[in-house]
Amino acid sequence: MKQLLKALLPKSLIHMIRRSRQRVHDSRNVSRSAREVFSEIYREGHWGTRGDRGFCSGSGSANQTITAPYIEMITGYLNAVGRDKTVVDLGCGDLEIGRNFLDLCAEYVGVDVGVDVVPDLIEQHKSFFQGHNVRFLCMDIIEDSLPDGDICFVRQVLQHLSNEQIARILAKLRKYKVCFITEHYPTDNPGIVPNKDIVHGSRIRVYANSGVYLDKPPFRIPEDCLELVLEVPGAAGDGVYDRGVIRTYKVEHATSV
Repeated sequence: MKQLLKALLPKSLIHMIRRSRQRVHDSRNVSRSAREVFSEIYREGHWGTRGDRGFCSGSGSANQTITAPYIEMITGYLNAVGRDKTVVDLGCGDLEIGRNFLDLCAEYVGVDVGVDVVPDLIEQHKSFFQGHNVRFLCMDIIEDSLPDGDICFVRQVLQHLSNEQIARILAKLRKYKVCFITEHYPTDNPGIVPNKDIVHGSRIRVYANSGVYLDKPPFRIPEDCLELVLEVPGAAGDGVYDRGVIRTYKVEHATSV
């Protein structure tokens, strides 16, 4: 039925309906903590479900066109730098991506973003991934101190947060020698408004012709500190919105790995 309505309704009307729905979500989420908001997202399956494992982090971890090149790139990198590193995966989610790296590092620390359902998610991960040098933590990466490590992954996490929340996380990432930050962007066009602020939740800026541009205000990471290491087509396209692109940047701090 949804697909039929999309085919029949003009795009301008669909945009208007979605903007109206988003305003309702924003008005509700603005006074709720990230813990409350993302708990609900997982609990109610806003990003989908995954069979016997239940929890799902969405198309960014399920679509092979998106995930396969990333897994190949990170696998090559971890093999190149040696397997004696501690990897911290901020926002490990359903672990469909992180599970590919468990044998490629000395320790894998999977961190989910402090949602109330994570204890169940973590216990599920432990049962599936016994025998690996793995720790799973439930913390608020906006408020809490981050775990120690050498290499950090932040994969399609920042795009769901406000600019103020992103800035607080970016400041903490300096403790890691190398960070791989992956975000969803609109296809390049003259109308893009970088870093349009949002209320934290399931939606992302790409639907408003924006994205998290780390070298632009208010973040201003120097351009020469950002190395674009991967770009793949996005999965937001549904005949209404541009599907955009998903870009991974490598950010090096202080001493390189």
